[in-house]
Amino acid sequence: MELARLVDLVRRVRETPRKSEKVRLLADFLRLAEGRERELAALYLSGTLRQGRIGLGWLTMQPAITAEPAAGEPPSLLEVDRAFDAIAAEQGPGSSERKVRILGGLLARVGGDVRR
Repeated sequence: MELARLVDLVRRVRETPRKSEKVRLLADFLRLAEGRERELAALYLSGTLRQGRIGLGWLTMQPAITAEPAAGEPPSLLEVDRAFDAIAAEQGPGSSERKVRILGGLLARVGGDVRR
């Protein structure tokens, strides 16, 4: 499942004022997701990463977030999870720069609407 579909869901949930509609949208989406993607979608919707804290703050992420997107296939939720695994594993001198590079590589494949 593409990350863009999750982002679209969040947009639609925000747009509707009706709680019952929000619940329906979320339930329908989670029913469509399978296995690991369902788990990841639920975590991301709650603002949680499976990896916990990954050592990237807002200021550190700014260069990756503001860079122009490149062409490529949009990432799936599983690819996003693997990128967060790689980011969480980086440690030691220069790890912040390596983490930003990994995040930048992921974000280069998504459009501006997904970056928000």
